[in-house]
Amino acid sequence: MKSVKRQEEYQYKPFIVKELEDRRGGLSVSLKNLRKDVGVVPPGAYIGIDEETGMGHILKIAELAENAAANAVNLRVKKAHQLVVGDIVTSKDAVEGARAFSIESIDTSNAEFDVVRVRTTLGVALPAGSHLIGVKAEDTEGGESELPYTPLGLTKREIITTDSHASVGVLTKGTVTVATLAFGAPQFFRDALIHITYEI
Repeated sequence: MKSVKRQEEYQYKPFIVKELEDRRGGLSVSLKNLRKDVGVVPPGAYIGIDEETGMGHILKIAELAENAAANAVNLRVKKAHQLVVGDIVTSKDAVEGARAFSIESIDTSNAEFDVVRVRTTLGVALPAGSHLIGVKAEDTEGGESELPYTPLGLTKREIITTDSHASVGVLTKGTVTVATLAFGAPQFFRDALIHITYEI
């Protein structure tokens, strides 16, 4: 069995420039739909909360490693994302009108990128550097996608996905650097979290 890296093996660059407010007491995080083969979600990942249960959930993002044509169903993304088969993705931050469809397969065999295959094309050309974003439901028309959980903030430390339970501090107000966030800062999330300011 392939070994999974533990917390002490990871080194991260600080992403918080100024912390003005965090969630008091932190947040318990669901590990159910996170990748065990990756082993860790780095600090600076967007997190949402299930309003019914109070449980935290990582809001999933993957950055495109290459341009994708409007009719593409195989999308090359950077490694170490948390998308899994069955997740529904769109690219609302990159192009207006992007549809949302479920992931049918993920090929992780290439050392440089993963290939995410969606059920049906998203319907828009996507430039490298744009993002696939996990959303609540499929959208055949485009532009109506919603996040699966209410955005809360950014995780303040790493989350080990192979643990039985995880809790994490959450930055809700302050200034961060985009380059050291776990998965980047799509406009979709910037608009949802207006109390977080971004620096290059």
